[in-house]
Amino acid sequence: MWNAEVLPELPRSFIEQFGITFIFAFGLFSYITGENDQILFEIVPFLATIAVTALKLTPPLQDSFRALTSMRHQYLIETRY
Repeated sequence: MWNAEVLPELPRSFIEQFGITFIFAFGLFSYITGENDQILFEIVPFLATIAVTALKLTPPLQDSFRALTSMRHQYLIETRY
């Protein structure tokens, strides 16, 4: 029963941590490999756009995963009992 409550929340925590790490690493890599210091000012708006987009897309994706997990859990209960 606990997995029906905990499992839907796992993707959100993994996706958020991976996303933040990816955005930071992408910005740092671009800054380190760039020849000039202006690259940081050019890449920050792009990274901010990705972050805001990910922030807006996370709740609908989380709701979809939660519904899918709930349907699977309900199906297992119905087939067992």
